[in-house]
Amino acid sequence: MRLLIVCAYPYPASNDEPLFCGGQYFPLYLSRALVRAGAEVHVVSRKTQDQPSEQRIHGVHVHRYFSMTHIGGHRRGISLSLRRYALVENLLKTRAFDWAISLSPLVWELPLINRRNVSYGYLVPGLNVGYLKNLNTGVRNFLRKCFIQLVSRPLLQWNLRNARLVAPNCLNDARMTEAFFHLDSQPAVFPNGVDTSLYRPVERIEEVPEFLTVGRFSPEKGFHLVVSAARILAEKKFPFRLSLVGFVDNSSYLARIRRMVLDLGLSEFVRITNNVPEAQMPALFAGARAFIAFSTGYDPLPSALLQAMSCGTPVITTDWPARGEVVRPGENGWPVPEGNVRALASAMESVLEDPHMAERMGRAARAYILAERDMNQIASGLFARLSQILRRGYAPSVLQARKAGHQELRSAEEGSGHARHGRADSMMGMKQPSSEPCMNGSPLSI
Repeated sequence: MRLLIVCAYPYPASNDEPLFCGGQYFPLYLSRALVRAGAEVHVVSRKTQDQPSEQRIHGVHVHRYFSMTHIGGHRRGISLSLRRYALVENLLKTRAFDWAISLSPLVWELPLINRRNVSYGYLVPGLNVGYLKNLNTGVRNFLRKCFIQLVSRPLLQWNLRNARLVAPNCLNDARMTEAFFHLDSQPAVFPNGVDTSLYRPVERIEEVPEFLTVGRFSPEKGFHLVVSAARILAEKKFPFRLSLVGFVDNSSYLARIRRMVLDLGLSEFVRITNNVPEAQMPALFAGARAFIAFSTGYDPLPSALLQAMSCGTPVITTDWPARGEVVRPGENGWPVPEGNVRALASAMESVLEDPHMAERMGRAARAYILAERDMNQIASGLFARLSQILRRGYAPSVLQARKAGHQELRSAEEGSGHARHGRADSMMGMKQPSSEPCMNGSPLSI
């Protein structure tokens, strides 16, 4: 099977490059695992200055383009690049792809994929409409909200309705996808995973117990709340260290965190590190006594949370439905109410007061990841599912059938459930969403 994966973010040329978000991590390790599963994988991605245009790394064929024409109401996930269009067009002409897969909405490339009769799959690592919750007041955020509602949301709906496979990475996002975009059937769940051979436990040598927080330096990641909780522990004279490892998404927010550490007198407790190479990340996760992911707004299931668990590190995290699918109270982590700094500090105290409990929960976290979130197993399941869909033969979307006037084809597809338009194929035998969707902890208003 030959797959084309279209990425919105740069695909790293080596593990010496830092990964700044799940939009980089997920396609990187998924593409490698799909190669191990037996697929021929080609990736189209944005090029940074020092990266080669063509590269084969870990068996993945990487094709890069340089462009500044990436836009979006949240982190420029939509490409208007004519260079990317030309690159995808050339790849479709010169190679017979079975599937084209995207993790962000396509613009010019989607008609190309349809004209070539290539099956299209959309993996949903997060919903653009969900990020509306992270945009506060101000002219810039108002413009972002307008863009998401008027451009990004309709564009995503167009992509979903042209996909043969629609697969969010958690049950809650599957419910949100169904609720926001009114698909004819429920989307399936394709979970995010971890390369467990790289993210694995190591012997932990502690001079002082360490808490770790990893993410983009952006307000929704909640670094400021974690620093506030650290102040409570410092006032109680607990020995600890807090490492904030981030990637600069908002320089003013990073400056705010640095000032906050100084103003609260926490310089001896808090260490801030920017842009750590991917090769160094597993050791950071494995060396911490506990990992903290205390987001606010919309940030359903960060890759960093799963990476920490894979390294045998228990997690303290915001109590949201998506994270509740993974973090089990008293077993592998501590769910904490959103924004409750004192509850966060209390969970951190539990880690410090009972290190044996933390070790036990860390072992349970690793066991859960091996059983449910190993990237090789997930990629094998995806490979099998894509193969199964292909055996049905190519089925044009209902939208295409309408344009061509093929009413009989449309009726047959709708009756069989094999239409590409709005028919999300089930994934890996997992239970489909049925309950009321939530945007993290808050019910949706549709």
